[in-house]
Amino acid sequence: MLRTRGFWVASAAILFAVLALGVLEGVLPLHFAELLSQAQIGGLYVGASVIVAVSAATAGGKRPRPLVFAGVLLAIAGTSLAGMATEVPLWLLALALAAVGIGIANTGSLGLLVEAVPVQHIVTAMVVWSQIGIVGYLFGPLAGGIIADRLGYAFVGTVSAVAGLLVVALLRTARSPVTRPPPAAAGGN
Repeated sequence: MLRTRGFWVASAAILFAVLALGVLEGVLPLHFAELLSQAQIGGLYVGASVIVAVSAATAGGKRPRPLVFAGVLLAIAGTSLAGMATEVPLWLLALALAAVGIGIANTGSLGLLVEAVPVQHIVTAMVVWSQIGIVGYLFGPLAGGIIADRLGYAFVGTVSAVAGLLVVALLRTARSPVTRPPPAAAGGN
């Protein structure tokens, strides 16, 4: 199960979603602090968290591949805009875009995992898959911080963009899995 291409595509997708979240939470507050107080930044992130949760829940039950494609696009657009913008209204839009993208990419990556891994192996796969996501959360702020320090906040979105392009390349080269029948239909009743 851990050797299948589908598992690694799902893992790349969760790595991307959590990497984008790490960039959003670990680098961009420093940029926002140029114009906002700590309390105002906290309010932005509470709102972004709600958007992540709502978008992830709304994406449930939809086809995972299109979700991941859309999530990559929106998260890259949001993190890039947030880094380039220097005005609060644009930051609000950027955070909303990134949060929607992160939420649906997260749900899409879980959908890819469920499609790729047989039910009897899902617990082990989810443990490994989630640990790969944690690597993304560590790498996002590290790479984003280095980019922000060396090139400026306007280039922070390149971290999400590079990771997202890799995910899209993997998705485009991977075959769509055969959809399994729902558990009730599999029993032959």
